[in-house]
Amino acid sequence: MRNSRPVILFPLLCFLFSIISMLCEANTLGVCNEKEKHALLRFKQALSDPANRLLSWSMDEDCCRWEAVRCNNVTGRVVELQLGNPYNSDYEFSINFTLGGEISPALLELEFLI
Repeated sequence: MRNSRPVILFPLLCFLFSIISMLCEANTLGVCNEKEKHALLRFKQALSDPANRLLSWSMDEDCCRWEAVRCNNVTGRVVELQLGNPYNSDYEFSINFTLGGEISPALLELEFLI
């Protein structure tokens, strides 16, 4: 009977670890807020994107799954946009990956953006 505790404890710990991992993984539970999705699409329209970095931004996809968008994994609200150039400006081709255009007021609708 004394050895049965580790046998029971191990599966319990594994289960708890998997639940915690799932909750900590970005964008697994949250579903994109529709108002924020539309705001992001309006923001995208005002940009020039020569490398099509924002190609994943479409009505057909959950915006929490879009490239460069991070959502709260529980609420699904957009909390971060990673729009910086992924390449060092020393590289000649890096200009192709730079986003340009006007900053759309649609970003003001992203209430939880940090």
